[in-house]
Parts: sequence; C-alpha cells; structure tokens
Amino acid sequence: MEKLLRTWKKAYQEDVVHLGHELRELLSFPSVIFIEGPMGVGKTFFVRSFVGKKFLVQSPSFPILQEYGTILHGDFYRIEKKEDLWDLEIPFVLEGKKMAIFEWGWQYRFSLRSLIPEEYSYFLLKIQEDASSSLFRHYNFYSVDFSV
Repeated sequence: MEKLLRTWKKAYQEDVVHLGHELRELLSFPSVIFIEGPMGVGKTFFVRSFVGKKFLVQSPSFPILQEYGTILHGDFYRIEKKEDLWDLEIPFVLEGKKMAIFEWGWQYRFSLRSLIPEEYSYFLLKIQEDASSSLFRHYNFYSVDFSV
C-alpha cells in the first residue's frame, strides 16, 4: 500500500538538483526508492541530482546495475521476467549500501522485496510531465508498506 508523503512541481533540470537533496532529508536509511514514469521523463536525471556531483551517473541500461558509493542504481527496463532478477545477485551487491534506487522496478516490487534485507524501508517516486508545459515535472513521493 502506498501513502503519499509529498508532492512537488519543479522546472525540469533547473529545480530537480535541489529536489534530490531535499528528498534525501526525508528518507530513513537503508532505503529503496522505486522510480516510475514514462520514457524520457527524467528518471536518470533525478538520480544524478540525488547522488550529487561526486559521481558521474549514467543510465545503467548497460549494465543494469551501477554503484555510486553507498548507493546502488538499477534500471530494469530490459528485464523481461522476474526470474532474471536472480542473475543480478542483488543481495550481494546491496551489502554495505544505504540506498537502492530502481528505475522501472515497480512491476517487480514483490520479487525484489524477497531479495532485499528486511531492514530496508521502501518508497515510490512517480514522475510525470506537466500537461501544460514540457518544462515542468510533477513528482509524487510515497512510502510503501508491503505488510498491508
């Protein structure tokens, strides 16, 4: 079950850098953030703002997982079936990480939940382009409770 925590309307790229920092302040660690939105809406750009300038963040489509210090970034767009997640060895890659951010991972949330240690908290960030202007994005941030 998702519970809406916060909503933002931000100018794409200009304000998103600050949003990444702001969102980090809302989180408990360790955490998993699922990012959902249509192709090209700015999911990887958001991850760049969240991670900060210390790392060069690129779309992790090739390879599927990338590590940035204590943050694991995954892009599951090319995952065809949930069984493919086992090949990624997520429990081992997550060792020592405070955060995992998964693009296109919401459809696999229950399978991923079984691979991730129990102490992690879960969140969902939905990004949508503003209907009146492609210069703005809507960001809806939810907490996720799998026990309900």
